[in-house]
Amino acid sequence: MTAAGPRPGPGAPAAAGPPRVVRVLPDVPAIAKAFDYAVPDALGPEVRVGSEVRVVLGGRRVWGWVVADGVDPEPGVALRPLAAVRGWGPPPAVLEVAAWAAWRWAGPLSILLRTASAPRVVRRLPSAPGPAPGGPPATAAVAPGPAGEATTTVVRAGPAADPWPWCRRAAALVGPGAGVLVLAPGQGAARALARRWHQEGTPVALLPEEWARARAGGCVAVGTRAAAFAPLPRLAGALVLDAHDEVYHEERSPTWCAWEVAAERARRAGVPCVLVSPCPTLDLLGRGRLVTAPRGFERGGW
Repeated sequence: MTAAGPRPGPGAPAAAGPPRVVRVLPDVPAIAKAFDYAVPDALGPEVRVGSEVRVVLGGRRVWGWVVADGVDPEPGVALRPLAAVRGWGPPPAVLEVAAWAAWRWAGPLSILLRTASAPRVVRRLPSAPGPAPGGPPATAAVAPGPAGEATTTVVRAGPAADPWPWCRRAAALVGPGAGVLVLAPGQGAARALARRWHQEGTPVALLPEEWARARAGGCVAVGTRAAAFAPLPRLAGALVLDAHDEVYHEERSPTWCAWEVAAERARRAGVPCVLVSPCPTLDLLGRGRLVTAPRGFERGGW
């Protein structure tokens, strides 16, 4: 029998409610399990799904990612508090596609979340850019449809064909909070595209160095293989140039494929995905309908 304590007097503070609990996946590839932690009041405003946090695990402090919020912990378990918040991490949609990729290529989720995270600590995000002057209306083609109903298109074009027409159409999908993912086979090509968008006044984030700008949304996020996990909070469309190139395949475990990740993100968001290649592979052809240019134009591209 437990002795009852004194009754609170008039004006006494109300008893504290249950603590806010989050689930954290530690940045330890050998550990696939996520653990529950209590959120201290002082850290509460900084903690959200995707945040990078520091926790005590097995007597040592490790970094990790918040993968769920508002968790109901197991009864009788004494929860440790979060030790610190490092900064912004991937948005929930990227966490979900990273979990899919970890299952698809049978590898540790933490390795993929490293790829999806900022190369440097991001404490705050820049303001999301507005629409480009004279550009398309802010609502043009950015409303997502039901998951699984988006169209994936494979475009066959010669290797010398200028990819800018596809890039310009992709950029037209950018709207408030909605960004477009563009993958290029090399960093030089990605930088050249970013410069051209800058010249036209299109909001653009070159990854990985402009990770925070991409996380704010409302821009084109362009980069190489790792940019498949670009931290756009809402996806409006995806474009992969030279999708057949082996550079899009990670050689270390998990051996994920960037164009497949981009296509899966578009499918989940219900937005269009375009895969451009002069020689589409069977995997590409199996992903969506094939579109070809007039024969003379295609021959000119070779």
